[in-house]
Amino acid sequence: MISPLPSARRAGVPSAPRARGSDPARPGVSVRAVARAIALAPAAISVGLLGAVVQAEAQAPTPVRREIALPFDVRYLPLFAIGMGAIVGVPATVGIGRRSGWRHLAERYPDRSTGCGRSFRSGQIVVRTTLYRMGVRFTMDEAYLHVAMSALARPGHAPLSIPWSDIDASRDEWPWFPFKGEPMVRLTLAAHRDLRILIKVRDAERIVAGSGGRLAVGGRTEGREGS
Repeated sequence: MISPLPSARRAGVPSAPRARGSDPARPGVSVRAVARAIALAPAAISVGLLGAVVQAEAQAPTPVRREIALPFDVRYLPLFAIGMGAIVGVPATVGIGRRSGWRHLAERYPDRSTGCGRSFRSGQIVVRTTLYRMGVRFTMDEAYLHVAMSALARPGHAPLSIPWSDIDASRDEWPWFPFKGEPMVRLTLAAHRDLRILIKVRDAERIVAGSGGRLAVGGRTEGREGS
């Protein structure tokens, strides 16, 4: 089948000369486009390298972490610590109470506290040769000087209720370095006169003030240094 000729040929109009190397199906490439492609080539290369690195890291095998097998569940670690503290701490606290003489004081001066009176937490005290850094709680009422340890130190240290008539207060000094010679007040109890109890001067002043005139600090004690 023969296709019809274009209208231009039928009219006898000659066609325009075609530029060498041109293709009507593809547009021509300008110099500006070529320069832009050259300028963007380094950035394209960098992006390509970065993508390759990221892909390589993604495909790299993940290191396996070694887990240490524990003989117990870590969720029960607080309970384990409390149990070990009770097993070790309670016997140690009871032993300290025996060595300091507190146990004998508790037998002679059992707790008779009614919850009334003025109370305060003392600084560190010395009983015999034992230093109680956490101090004690002193409570003064009309009949007794009540002495109680904190809940953590309560095993082996039952609360005391000492009648005012059994207490003598005198000036003394801190017996050990580095505070040797620091002014202290010694409490001497009628049931155990050879048992040394040393308290801070400021604590003694508060006890005297709360005694209602039943206790006063006398001169320096010239007796035994406590055993």
